[in-house]
Amino acid sequence: MKTIKQLLILLFTITLFISCGDDDSGEVIIEPDPAIILEEEREETTHILITPESGNTGSKKTWKISEAILSNDFGTIDISDNFNVVDDEFIFTADGNLEWRIGNDINMEGKTSEETLLDYYRSPVNSDYDFDPDSSSDLTALGGEFSFTVLDDGTITGTLSFDGRIQGGGELTFILGEKGPEDFPPIPLNGLNFTEAFSFESDGIASFAPGMIGSFSDNSLFLVTREDGLTDGTTSPERIIKFDIATGAIQENLYFNSDYVSKQLHIINGELIVIGGRYVNTYNLDFSGNPTTTAHGLVLTRMGMAVTGDDAYIVGGDIDGDENEDAEKVYKWNLINQTLDFVTDLPEDRYGARATIVNNKLYVFGGAEVWLSGNYESTIYIYDINTGSISTENMTSAAEYTFVDKFQNLIYVAGQYPLYDANNDFIGFGTTLGVYNTEDNTFTDIPHDLDTTIPNTIHGLCIMNNNLYIIYGNGQNFGGQFGRWSIMVTPIN
Repeated sequence: MKTIKQLLILLFTITLFISCGDDDSGEVIIEPDPAIILEEEREETTHILITPESGNTGSKKTWKISEAILSNDFGTIDISDNFNVVDDEFIFTADGNLEWRIGNDINMEGKTSEETLLDYYRSPVNSDYDFDPDSSSDLTALGGEFSFTVLDDGTITGTLSFDGRIQGGGELTFILGEKGPEDFPPIPLNGLNFTEAFSFESDGIASFAPGMIGSFSDNSLFLVTREDGLTDGTTSPERIIKFDIATGAIQENLYFNSDYVSKQLHIINGELIVIGGRYVNTYNLDFSGNPTTTAHGLVLTRMGMAVTGDDAYIVGGDIDGDENEDAEKVYKWNLINQTLDFVTDLPEDRYGARATIVNNKLYVFGGAEVWLSGNYESTIYIYDINTGSISTENMTSAAEYTFVDKFQNLIYVAGQYPLYDANNDFIGFGTTLGVYNTEDNTFTDIPHDLDTTIPNTIHGLCIMNNNLYIIYGNGQNFGGQFGRWSIMVTPIN
């Protein structure tokens, strides 16, 4: 590449010299201008950075981490295959901008590969990238913390330095390669085949609003609900069931505080956060010690919730306003400062519309404009956290209650909606299951082998370790009965 480039420069350069030494032939000697050579080489490097190998003449290119080595006080650790490394993207654009889509953060102080896993989803970071002085291949970004070299073979070697930001410093060295279409997770068009991973008994699933989440760092699933069947006579407890993926062991914890049935879960830095209709309760993942409780200041039911960084976005579900007029609102609860701020209004009120955040966009799926009305929606509201704009897409079918979780650029969505007989009597639920692709804003229905004939349906969903987990069972099993429920699982990648 350099040889061809320099030949072009020699033809293009107009800097001339006439020899005045022993050579008196009057021969014209052409020498290239170093500044022009540097500029041309930088243009070639920028071309590598922003132009996909597919030949598309776009102005940006997405890179993935193909190898990652963490160095800290405890040694050198290969973390190339960690979930919180695989989900990173580096997007370089022609205007000199780098967008680092961090995804889940890395525990830089981990002693082993397993200890570097962290349940902490972060927003993308934007930065200029600049060439080092007198270099056509060495660059820096992120305020100097990120230094990297663009190689002729179309790869990048780089180092992220964390001196001063973590105890003992540390750095991450890696190799980047282009992220092509084959590197994005596939949509399972051939269908999903589920098996039972765990089972449990509860009367707080059907007609309630349980939450479920997976912890990568703890390799466990957590399910939370209000369990009226275990009341102490005055208060129904918040019941958490923990399923250990490796051993199959099940733990439980009961916390007696008076709250509504709606529960949404988040895990961050080794703590389980339960956001309920009135309170935010924080537990250690092993249930040691007592949870902390804080009133968030809202009165909610069937709300949605999504988290990026230290901010939990609470979506809809208000039951304290004038005729529920505040159910279109989105609030932000800061997990560190424990403060609540208004964010935006959705175009309509929403109940039962669950949400997630991918790359600073809040996606809100389905739900009902009026709680318990029997009417429900297929809309997908997309709130851009950076710009404040709201756009609308649609699912292929409507759902009164949705359950969602993200998997890199994909969002898996399950939904349920009420079914009635000829006399307009409720007889059970219908079920939907699909995938929304945030890259091209398309929604795809997914075939599966679940028996979703009345009364069976889905009551919750989460993704962990390339597997999709759902809460599944009899949608008519309520009214004080401890029925059997299944946690079903299927691979998705």
